[in-house]
Amino acid sequence: MPSSWQPTTTSSSSTSPTRSCYREPPADLFIYKAGGPRPSVQGLPPFAEYSRRPFLTGDLTTGILQLAEDHFIVADLNVYPKRKGMRAELCVFNSETGKWKIIPKMDPGNGGQFPELWSTDNVLAFDGRFLCWVDYFSGVLLCDFSKNMDAPSLCFVPFPGGKEYRGKVRVERYFPDRFRSVSISQGKLCFVHIDNDFHDRVPGRCRRCLELPDRKRQGQQQQTPQKITIWTLNSEFQWELHRMFNLDSLWAQAGYRDLHIHQRLPEFPTISLDDPDVLCCLLTEEEFDGNGWMIMLDMNHACLRSCESVGMEAHVNRFPNVPLLPTVFCKYLERPTGLLMHVAKYSTNPRSEGMKEF
Repeated sequence: MPSSWQPTTTSSSSTSPTRSCYREPPADLFIYKAGGPRPSVQGLPPFAEYSRRPFLTGDLTTGILQLAEDHFIVADLNVYPKRKGMRAELCVFNSETGKWKIIPKMDPGNGGQFPELWSTDNVLAFDGRFLCWVDYFSGVLLCDFSKNMDAPSLCFVPFPGGKEYRGKVRVERYFPDRFRSVSISQGKLCFVHIDNDFHDRVPGRCRRCLELPDRKRQGQQQQTPQKITIWTLNSEFQWELHRMFNLDSLWAQAGYRDLHIHQRLPEFPTISLDDPDVLCCLLTEEEFDGNGWMIMLDMNHACLRSCESVGMEAHVNRFPNVPLLPTVFCKYLERPTGLLMHVAKYSTNPRSEGMKEF
């Protein structure tokens, strides 16, 4: 997407539901053009079509895609069960027509099937033609709008590695993005997985149940070496191995030992927009507790490039439950004058101010 055209969807609703809610009306949506000499805000017409299933009632299922300089679409996804597997519907706004349209009963191509218990965790635009909906317990659903706006093609790509999650885990959806992420780097769609047993041992949402098993394992070595793996999606919609980082080599490095913490798994991985070999993660002293650090890993050379404390001990709720990383959107905003502000900056540039480099 050109830097002069950086749209985003915002809602005027006072609440931000994470899943569709049948009792709430669709939110008012706005498109903000942040780039260029004169930023602008455009209100979208309300969605007024009748639908048996709700659209535009959550903040995780709606995405925006720029197709040309002044042509964009906004699309919302519904995946629902039918007798023979899962089906999908799209609610699409086309800026050329200025209207919303429902595209019903969409199926993935090539005889593919949606996974059961689908739930969208993230949505992002890719390659100027795809909107990608992500279920971190299943895979990526790509919708191609480049050829036919009225009947875009779908393709479901399961995640590599063969990891399967129990139905209870998929329903509760407890931190689905804690050890997995999908993002864009240098025009590539990248998938990151950090080996863990979190969703295998979590019996429910009881915090004490989460803490006790981890404390029992402190000081014990894992029988199977744990690693961070990055895959990229090729033109045939197949995942290709990009990088693999053995965590034993991270824990043995002097920079990690200087933190004086146990062998902790990095969390909430995010790949740099500019370099698919640079991975930023959150590192905590205890599971869901203690001090925290933002670390930067060089996946190509298997080393810890930089580390910066995020001061989590200063918060009442010490675990923020969100990735502490910025987006490229921030660079298009101007700093207000006349206000005293404290801004903590974290960058994928290892020589940025405030980053400690090893």
